[in-house]
Amino acid sequence: MCEPTTLAVASLAMGAIGTGAGFVGQMNQQAAMGAQQSYLAQQARQRQQLADQQARDAIQRGQVAEQKQRDLTAQRIGSQTAALAAQGTDLEGSPTDILGDTKRAGELDALTIRNNAAREAWGYQVQGAGFGADATMRESWSPS
Repeated sequence: MCEPTTLAVASLAMGAIGTGAGFVGQMNQQAAMGAQQSYLAQQARQRQQLADQQARDAIQRGQVAEQKQRDLTAQRIGSQTAALAAQGTDLEGSPTDILGDTKRAGELDALTIRNNAAREAWGYQVQGAGFGADATMRESWSPS
């Protein structure tokens, strides 16, 4: 039979081993959580970069579409001018009002295109800022 002292020492040793194993397990869990946060932060930074690229692309596409609209307006004015001249219309008074209206409408369309591109870019910029904030939060994560 075992002595009570031996049993007490064995019980204490087993408790210490259990405590040590629990501590090691907790440390491993915290390390895994840290690695996960680091990975998620990296993903958020990549999403932020993508959103920034999408914002730049939206502005570029808007600039191209805006210029195309202005070119189209210039063509319309040219066609209208040619049609009026072919009819023998004097390009004074009302005919110039028509050309002016065409020019104003075309410019409004071009500015609308620019504004829509800027709004699209702004949406991507806001999204990118959110991803950046998420990444910063995850990068500063530490177990309590």
